[in-house]
Amino acid sequence: WGLCSLIPFLLPSQLSIILGTSSFQLDSLDEVLKLIKCSASESNGSFHSLLAKIILIIYNSDLKGDLNEAKKRLDSIGQPESVLCECFRAKLLRLEGRLSSSIDILTKIQPASNTLKVPIFWQIVQCFAESQKWPEAIQYTKMLRDIGYPSRIFSLYLEASFMHASTGRAFGPLSFEVKCLLEKIIEASRAKHKAPRPFMERLAIARARNVLERKEHFFLPHFELFLLWNRFDGIEHKEFVTSLVRKALESSGQLTFEQQSLGWLILAVLCDSPTIASKLILNQILPKERALPSSFFVIIRSKCELARCLLLEGKSEAVQILIDAIELTCFDKNGFPGQATILLLLSKLKEQQ
Repeated sequence: WGLCSLIPFLLPSQLSIILGTSSFQLDSLDEVLKLIKCSASESNGSFHSLLAKIILIIYNSDLKGDLNEAKKRLDSIGQPESVLCECFRAKLLRLEGRLSSSIDILTKIQPASNTLKVPIFWQIVQCFAESQKWPEAIQYTKMLRDIGYPSRIFSLYLEASFMHASTGRAFGPLSFEVKCLLEKIIEASRAKHKAPRPFMERLAIARARNVLERKEHFFLPHFELFLLWNRFDGIEHKEFVTSLVRKALESSGQLTFEQQSLGWLILAVLCDSPTIASKLILNQILPKERALPSSFFVIIRSKCELARCLLLEGKSEAVQILIDAIELTCFDKNGFPGQATILLLLSKLKEQQ
């Protein structure tokens, strides 16, 4: 019961209505976690106990950010050599910033499991990208696509982004290889697909069209990917990144409103002061909202960042208003389909309120 209540409790209120659980789900997160911990404490090795432990690992690592508690829950499974436990251990190492150790575990276990092959390769790609080892990130992105990653279009965008990052240019002329990858995205987008198209694919197609057809700059794509999996906290050389983005923004006549908003959001996320970050979002990004595409990811991600800053400033009422507005956008049938990064950020905000 606790497991069934956790999802609608943390995800948007509209989901509770859709699922029909709003009238009988548990009242508080504390009640939910108490029931899940009760199942996890069972010593009979049941499936419910294992599932409860896995949920607590994910909750503590992805939502609460308590990696020590996540490790304790992982150890309590009692199967340290299993591929599943090793995969979780590698994930926790990556979240700690110990990327080389994470890669060592993942490359060791990847031949042992067909079931977890895609998530294992996905983590390897993230590790290499976060450490800015672009050739390795490109290599494993190709391998990820070959083993059945569900979105060929987004994998091509990943590869193009890493390829462009390897040139060291914030924006400017495209290499022949990057241009070919963007053209493959356009070609793949013409194939039949089951609607609605996943958000990641929509983002990749829009970027490729803007660059190839509207002759816009391919602007900071690898940093946009860091925003998508919310890993700016662990990025090294923040001062260098900040100076790079500011220099690009000084050439704002060469950037669209969309690209300018991306640049300002990166500066806000990297800013150590929540007050300054809030001002950047309120003054530089949100005024451009009407001029940008409906449900533009950077606008929604900016509102999430603004809500986080306001929460740190103790403005809980304003935070709740923002959360409600973002949730409504995520469940607008004609707009932005609920996207994992946004829903995860919203869940973190709810947990911290």
